Amino acid sequence: MAPPTPPPHPTAAPQVIAKFKGEELKGRTYEPLFPYFAHLKAQGAFKVVTDAYVTADSGVGIVHQAPAFGEARASRVPVVPFGGLARSAAGML
Repeated sequence: MAPPTPPPHPTAAPQVIAKFKGEELKGRTYEPLFPYFAHLKAQGAFKVVTDAYVTADSGVGIVHQAPAFGEARASRVPVVPFGGLARSAAGML
């Protein structure tokens, strides 16, 4: 069976509805892209944190922290338990 066809990309340019400095977003929470760990939101996951090493000089100024897969900025990132996602073939999802 063939995979479903993805929806077409929008033809219109994205519309900017608001602009914020990172400091203005500090402490706000967001909805996770995937629901796998949504239950951890109450424990501090999915919260915007700030740090001086994040700049727009070499990118967009956004960094995704994944403490279970590398160095975490422990002083800034809340400690949230990690359960991991695994398939029956012992691979990561």
